[in-house]
Amino acid sequence: MMMYYPNSTVSISLSSGISIRYDEGSVTSSQYARSFSRLIIQRETTKINNMKLLVLSCDQGLSDRIESLAVEYNSIADTVKTQEMLDHYLGLFPYDLIIIDGSLPNFNVLEYSKKMQSVQNSTLLLLLVEVLNSEIEIAALNAGADICLVRSVDSEMLVAHVRALMRRRGEKYPVGGRWGDFWLDCRHHQVSYGDQVIPFTVKEYQFLTLFLRSPHQTFSAQSIIDHVWSSNVEQPSLETVKTHIRSLRVKLKKVGIENLIETVYGFGYRLNSDILSSF
Repeated sequence: MMMYYPNSTVSISLSSGISIRYDEGSVTSSQYARSFSRLIIQRETTKINNMKLLVLSCDQGLSDRIESLAVEYNSIADTVKTQEMLDHYLGLFPYDLIIIDGSLPNFNVLEYSKKMQSVQNSTLLLLLVEVLNSEIEIAALNAGADICLVRSVDSEMLVAHVRALMRRRGEKYPVGGRWGDFWLDCRHHQVSYGDQVIPFTVKEYQFLTLFLRSPHQTFSAQSIIDHVWSSNVEQPSLETVKTHIRSLRVKLKKVGIENLIETVYGFGYRLNSDILSSF
C-alpha cells in the first residue's frame, strides 16, 4: 500500500545517531524511499576536530606523537616542557584538553591536578603515567583528572578516550553540516556550495569552521589567532587575520555567497546566521 504524507516534514532518528529529514512538501512512501539525493542527512558525533590541546611532557617523542594526532584531526596542540610554561600558557589561552605526562622529574602530578582543577574546572584533564594500576588510577581521578592512561597507549585508543571525555562533557560537533546547497564536510576538510568545491586554504577552512561552531559569537582578531594558530609557532599579525577574512569572503562571493562573514566594528567578526539560514 502506498502511504501519503501531505505537506509536512518527515523525520526519522536512527539509533546510529543519523537523522533523516525530508521537507519538500507531499511525498509518497515510495518517493521517500527512493529520493536519497534530496534528503537532508545530519549526523552528530563527539567533537574531536578543531580542539585546542596543551601538552606537558619532557619526552619529545610523546609530544611529537600527540602533535601529529592533533594535525590529523584538524586540531592544535601546544607543547611545553616545564610546569612554569604550563602555567604561563594556561594564563594566556583557552584549552579544550590538557594532557600531562606524569613521568616528569620533580613534579607532583597529583598535587598539581588538584590545584589546576580548582581554577580550570571547565577544561578536561588527561594524565599519562608510566605504570597504571587501580591504586594509581583512583588517586589520579580523586585528584581531579578526567581520565588516566598509560604513556604507551596507542594512538587509536588515545583518540577513543578523548572522544569519550567529550561525550561525558556533553559537547557535540557535527561531522558535516548542511544548509541548503552549502555543505561543510569535516571528514575531508572541505566546503562546497552546490556542485562546486570551494578551494579554501587550511587556515581559511579553520576560520570558517570556527565561525560555524559558534554562529552567534563575535571573535576578535586576537581571539581567532588564539583558536587557529599553535602557540609553538610565531604568532601572526592582526593584519594577517584581516587578509584571511578578505580571502575567505572573496572565495565565497565567487560561488554566489555574499556577506556570510560580517564585521562587527570595534569587536571583530561573526557569522551572519541570517544569510546561512537563507540557503
